[in-house]
Amino acid sequence: MFMNNILTQNALTNALIVVLLTITNSIIADDHMPGFAYDSDGQVVVDNFGDCVRTNSIAQKDLAGQCGIENSKPEPVQINNVVEKSDDLDNEPQVIEEPSYEPFSAEVNFDFDKFNITNTAKAILSNFARKAKEISFKVINIFGHADSLGTDNYNDDLSINRANSVKNFLTEEGISENKINITGEGERNPVADNATREGRAKNRRVLIELR
Repeated sequence: MFMNNILTQNALTNALIVVLLTITNSIIADDHMPGFAYDSDGQVVVDNFGDCVRTNSIAQKDLAGQCGIENSKPEPVQINNVVEKSDDLDNEPQVIEEPSYEPFSAEVNFDFDKFNITNTAKAILSNFARKAKEISFKVINIFGHADSLGTDNYNDDLSINRANSVKNFLTEEGISENKINITGEGERNPVADNATREGRAKNRRVLIELR
């Protein structure tokens, strides 16, 4: 009778232990996040990189604060003082370079119905060429003129021949031909009265402008 009581108590004790273990395992299991591996202490298993070991495709973000993944998101990098360069050159301010010299001009006269350079004109043109070669100018404009005697077409041709004579002289003096423009004005744009001999003499001229 006594032995039967002891056996009954042992059976009850064993049964109670089983119940307690079942309840404990249930509590631990309830705390586990599905999708990750756990050790015997109920802790999530971590690999050498600090990441939780997965057992299925559950997102690791659900374990924020565990497995060393808290604050694992890289901080945004702030870049200051970055100026975007525009490809639209039309909106950029245009810089106009002012010449580093003062434009100047000269004028030579011709004999009646002639386009050859006189000795007086040669001295003026030589001085003009010497000054031009001392600077880096943009262009030389040459305007040939005639008086009102003769037809318009004839005076147009005569004014062009006079302008060409001046151009040829300047190129012989060392001025680049590519920097010279010529224009024949004919009897247009007179500077004096063509009704007088003195006026016509002043109108038989070539104006040279350096710009």
